[in-house]
Formats: sequence, C-alpha cells, structure tokens
Amino acid sequence: MIQCEVCGKQLPDDAAFCPRCGTIVKSRLEAEKQAKKKNKTKYLVLGVIATVFAFAAGLIVWNLFLSSRVYDQRIEIAEEYSRDKDYDKALVACAAACDQDPEKEEAYVGMCNVYMMQDEDAKAAAILQIGEAKVNSADQIQDKKQELSEMNGSEIFDEQAAVPEYTETQGRDIARNKDQAKKQIADLTDEILYGISGQGNMKSVLFGDNIIYAENTQICQMDQNGNYKEKIVELPLASAAYGKSDEVTKIVTDGVTVFVLTGGSQSEIYAVDVDSKSYDQLLDVPETTENIWFYHNKVYYQYENSAGTVIVGTMNKDGTGKNERLEADHAQSVTVNRDYIYYVMDNSGGAPSLWREDLETQQTKNMFQFPSASSGEVAKAEIIGEQCFYVLEAGGDPEIYCYNIDTKENKKIADGQLQNLYDGDVYYSRGDEDSGFTFYKTAQDGEDKTELGTAHGKTIGIDLLKDRMLMREYFEEYDSSQENMAYGDLLFLLNLEEKTDNQKVINSSESSFKNELRRKLQGITDDSGFQQTSWT
Repeated sequence: MIQCEVCGKQLPDDAAFCPRCGTIVKSRLEAEKQAKKKNKTKYLVLGVIATVFAFAAGLIVWNLFLSSRVYDQRIEIAEEYSRDKDYDKALVACAAACDQDPEKEEAYVGMCNVYMMQDEDAKAAAILQIGEAKVNSADQIQDKKQELSEMNGSEIFDEQAAVPEYTETQGRDIARNKDQAKKQIADLTDEILYGISGQGNMKSVLFGDNIIYAENTQICQMDQNGNYKEKIVELPLASAAYGKSDEVTKIVTDGVTVFVLTGGSQSEIYAVDVDSKSYDQLLDVPETTENIWFYHNKVYYQYENSAGTVIVGTMNKDGTGKNERLEADHAQSVTVNRDYIYYVMDNSGGAPSLWREDLETQQTKNMFQFPSASSGEVAKAEIIGEQCFYVLEAGGDPEIYCYNIDTKENKKIADGQLQNLYDGDVYYSRGDEDSGFTFYKTAQDGEDKTELGTAHGKTIGIDLLKDRMLMREYFEEYDSSQENMAYGDLLFLLNLEEKTDNQKVINSSESSFKNELRRKLQGITDDSGFQQTSWT
C-alpha cells in the first residue's frame, strides 16, 4: 500500500490517483513520463470553452451546457461524478459551470483534474491555459500548472489542446433545444444532489456515509445500518412538565452543513456543524415556521403571519441576506423544487389551482386547475419534473392522483395518504390509529403495489434514505389518576421490499416501547418526556 501525499488515504500500489481528493500518484506518473514525452500530439486550440469535450457513445449531449443552473451546484455535480469515476458526466458538469460563469477558475481546475485522472495530461494542461486567459484570479490554476510541470516538464504547456469541433448544424440544433437542455441539467442536478433521499423526508437526511436524524431535542448521527449512534448537538428547546416539548420538525442539508427547523411554542432555524459538533441560530420568527428547504445554495423557509398570508423567505447559509420572496394569502401545500416555488390556491367557485413563482425572476404563473378537486380539498401536492402528485380529501379516504403538466393527463394512483416520493416510487399509508397504518409503495403509474408493513402509533412518518426506510411512530400512555402522561417517538430502520421482516421489527419494537412507557408512568423513570430508538 502507498499513501496519498495530500490527504493521507491508503492507496493500492498500482493506484493512478487518490479517489478521495483526486491527487495524481506521482510514482506512477514518473514511470510513464518519458514515454509521454516521445508521443505528444499536436492539437488544435479552439477559443470557445463551450466546445471543449467529446462524450463517449453519445452519453451526454452538448445541450446540457446551456442550462441556467447556478455555478456552485454544477461544481458539486462534477465533484460527485469524479468521485464515482464517471468522467464524461463530470466533464459535462464542469463545462456547464464554465457556461454559467467563465471567469471563475474552479470549473477549469475541475476539468484539469478529470483529465489527469485519465492520464490525459496534455488535455489537462490545455484546459488550464484556456482558463488562465479567462479568469480574473487564477491561484488554483497556477498551483495545478506547477503540479503538471513537476510531473511532465514545463514543455507540456507548449502543446495545444485536443478539442473536438462541433459542426454548424449541431450548433443550430443546440440553439433550438435550450428548454430541453435546461430540463436535462436539472434532472442531472436532482439525481446527484437530491436523488438519494425521499423528497418528503422530514426528520432525517443522508450526510456522507451517515444518517443525520432528530431524536427529541438532539441531532444525532449513525451509519446506514443503524450502528455507531452518537449525539452531535442538543438544541436549547423549551419543554413542558406534562406535555410535548418543542421539537425538531425538519432537517435539510447541503452536504456540508445540517439545517434544522424547530417548532412548538416558537420556531427557530439552526445551522449544525457536524464535524465540530456545534450550532448557530440563524432565524427566530414570531410566527410558526412550517417548512424549510435547501436549493441553489440558499435556505428557504415558509411561515404564515397573523393575517393568514403565507410567506416564503430566503437567506444565505450563514443567516445573512434575509429576504421575503413569496407572499400569498391562504396558500397551501407550499414547496420549493428546482427553480420554482409551487403552491396551491383556492379559486372562488371552482377547483383549486397549482401556482408557481420563478426563483430567479419572481414571476408567477397559474399552472393548472386540479381536475379532480371540484368536490374536495387538495391536502398535499409534490412536484417531480413535469408530474404533480397530489392528495384529494373529499370526506372519505384520501385519494392520491398524478397530473402530468405537459400532457395534462390526470390519473388516480392509490387510496391513502401520500407519505413520500423516492426513486420513481410513491410511498403512502392507509388506516388510522385504531386499526393501524399499513404502508405501501407503488410505481408512479399506480402499478406494482408492494405492502411494506403495518404500524400502530398515533401518527407515523416515513423518511427514505438510499435503500432504507426510517419509520417514526408517536405513542402516548396516560395515568388519569395522577394526571400524568408518558410519550415519545419510536424510530426504526426498515427495508424497502420485504414485508415479513419489516413486520417482525415493528411488532417487537412497538411492544418494548409501550412497556417502557407504562413503566415510566409507574414511577420507574423520572423524565417528563421519553424517546427510544430501535434499529435493524
């Protein structure tokens, strides 16, 4: 084994680069240095960075470059694909970042790293030269040039870049397909940044290789098998002697910081640093904040003021730059997704409509009227791409529908309460606290329904984390003679396929937990609140 000179990771003897930080293993390159010098090829330099790469087997097309996604997100995508050794997509994401802002150096350095990982140092050198001519500050580029010179000799920067030339016909096709390009890069972004967790997750997120989750007033972490659980921070939330304390209501992350929304007697938003196990309070609002999201390097939060106006605000990750965006009277089912704020508005005398506001231009648009909602209330709406999944409540069991915004097709998916959306599937539950909540997953067209188990708490919640489901149930036990109550959340991890194994875990965990609550009421434990976790 050898060791990476930059980050210290142990590497195989034949490693070409460090998969953690991307540093080239010099011992390998030195052995190939002389051979490279004898086989250098003259290349053609084109002045337009937008036509930098050829992609293997038509995997990704040029129109991905033309999206309006923000620069930092494209860099994040490129880094994820580089770590996965999907170099063609990494190059696409870097080029998209260059298209967004050609005067920033990170994308050129990213492309250089990708080429170096593939032992294409001449191309890496050419990219650095192109970037150096375009950016205002090139400190990172200079460092990379020094690294390449040490490995290959300074003459590598005398070579010209290998840049494929696209025809005029292809260029015209690209210009005609900007809308398609925007959708493709948005799909690519969602796949990397948001595709490994359920869209409706509330109290847990994936954070690197671990799961960050809320446990009462604490933010904790564990591995994806439920092991190595530890407290990260305990938040200063209010509690009552014989009632529920303020609690964490939602967790989101940008992959670096965990943002936490709390609710109860007051609403606050915290930024939690996992490495240092510390937190900062970013926002304290008098009204109850109902939701938070993280998109485009900003935290979005929703609250309703005393007049019934729903407000969506935004702030930077450090709590600065607060700004109120959307203000809509009595809006419902608000969600921030990709480039828009979506919300449901009632129409006098007709079915409610889905509206959206553009995050960049702040222009609003009435997208459509819910075709099935004239006889009921739209209780929830979630957007995935061009599809809107919504819950209709009309006095009986809730009904879940899917409306395609493009084709205007409206289809009933299932009877039940929409819980979450993940990896092309819809997760929902049916039942009540008396009979139990049975939860299912089905394809987005309503086919291939799978039963996953039945839980018996007063309420349930389902968070989806890669190939696991984190189930959260709330239980209460009363002692009327003492006017006392024991309560708590029970958490456990389940699989996404096997009902039988899931049900064994549920039954065993619920039985143990309820016994603990009863013993608590008998004075065996002293806490005013109580929470236990059980993992599989």
